[in-house]
Amino acid sequence: MRLLVLGGLVVVAMGFALLYMVTHGSESVAASSQVSRPGATPAPVTQPVAPTQVAARAPTAPAARATPTAAPTLVPEAALDQPKREDPTKPKHIDTPTDKLRWALMRAIRATEPAVVDCLNQAKTAGTSVDGVSSYFFYIKRSGDKIVFDGAETEQSPYPDPLKSCLQNTMKDVVVDSMPDDAKRVQVLRRLTVEHGDISVYKLGAYHIEPAP
Repeated sequence: MRLLVLGGLVVVAMGFALLYMVTHGSESVAASSQVSRPGATPAPVTQPVAPTQVAARAPTAPAARATPTAAPTLVPEAALDQPKREDPTKPKHIDTPTDKLRWALMRAIRATEPAVVDCLNQAKTAGTSVDGVSSYFFYIKRSGDKIVFDGAETEQSPYPDPLKSCLQNTMKDVVVDSMPDDAKRVQVLRRLTVEHGDISVYKLGAYHIEPAP
């Protein structure tokens, strides 16, 4: 009897369960069908587009034309490096013994300028005015294979004796490195001009070769 009663209860329970499933299953399907049903898609609202206004461009002034500048004419580097060509039709200059003597005398006088400046400074210290024009002789001669100093004298000078003697004797250590072979003695004149206490002219004035070439 118990088995029959239990079996009946099981059958009844299964019947209720089947009924519940059938009822709630249909409702879920209906609900899902309502949710998944697509609705009408609203049409997009199109905003009116305002017409684009193009700003008027101001007229552009024409660009000023650049004035062409001529390129500077340059001397090619090759031309700078090349020595000047001598004119083949012109005879080449060769210094004579007299020319060489003149250059040697000019160099010798220039070399004695510091000694002349010392004489002038000593005179300034003593209160002597040194402005003026003066000229002096000195002599050179050949002694064996050497050219040596052979005396000095004053041609004309506005200075007192101490300054005159000092300037005259500045040539006693003169060095002349050229003299014509046939010359025995040379007389040399040098000129000196002092302005505002400074030397403005100091140079070879003239020279005389004895005997004359």
